[in-house]
Amino acid sequence: MRQISTCLLLLLTTLITLSQAYAISVFPSDMSFTPASPTTNDFIFATVNGVYSTPGYSLNSAPSVVFSTSTITINFSASSPTVPVAQILDPFSYNVDIGILAAGGYTVNAYFTVDGVLDNGISRALTVSPIPLPASVWLFGSGLIGLVGLSRRMKEALITDVSHEGCYR
Repeated sequence: MRQISTCLLLLLTTLITLSQAYAISVFPSDMSFTPASPTTNDFIFATVNGVYSTPGYSLNSAPSVVFSTSTITINFSASSPTVPVAQILDPFSYNVDIGILAAGGYTVNAYFTVDGVLDNGISRALTVSPIPLPASVWLFGSGLIGLVGLSRRMKEALITDVSHEGCYR
């Protein structure tokens, strides 16, 4: 009996050590953006969804957002559970404010660091479209040009009438 207990203890210790050495703690599965098709006038939010390997993980602080030319990096820093917990997947969903962006294509990366070690990440493409000028602006512009042309004709007609006034006396 004692020999079986020792073997089970040794097997259990080996399994725990192997699972800790090769475990990935965070599994981000999806990143989406609101609005889905943003323009240069929209405030953009990113939502990162996934699961932790066990319950008890906690974010150390709000995620940091770093902008470069065409890359946006969202860094999450989490702490692992301090007590052993059952191996049950724990879903998460985090919303991150990205802000208003210029028109163009961007790569958005979300990286998860657990206890100071890079654990996992996810990457998505984001395209921000420029805001087109509405048709009313074009109609207003063409109306102004028409009024300028009409006022020129009126001035020319007035000058012509004044200059011919003395001819008919």
